[in-house]
Amino acid sequence: ARSVLLGERDDSLYDQVADSLRARGAFDAVDVTRFDHAVRYSTAQWLELAATHSDHRTLPAGDLAALLAALGPALDAAGGEVAVRYETTLVSGRTISA
Repeated sequence: ARSVLLGERDDSLYDQVADSLRARGAFDAVDVTRFDHAVRYSTAQWLELAATHSDHRTLPAGDLAALLAALGPALDAAGGEVAVRYETTLVSGRTISA
């Protein structure tokens, strides 16, 4: 299984969507555009986000608290920041007038 969180994204999905739009014949100038940006999170910010990650949300409250309690000092020891690269993909097209 791929993990978007670990940067293992399957871009072929977006090409399939674009191909589907082209095949319908109702769209012109169909394009796939990727936008990249990066964010640096402090330890506190990352812990807030980590608590909302789907795998973490399913943990019992005590296990989540223990995870976050262990994660904070580990992040601080590694420099107190987490750099995350985000990718947003836009599939766009112009409708063809009838």
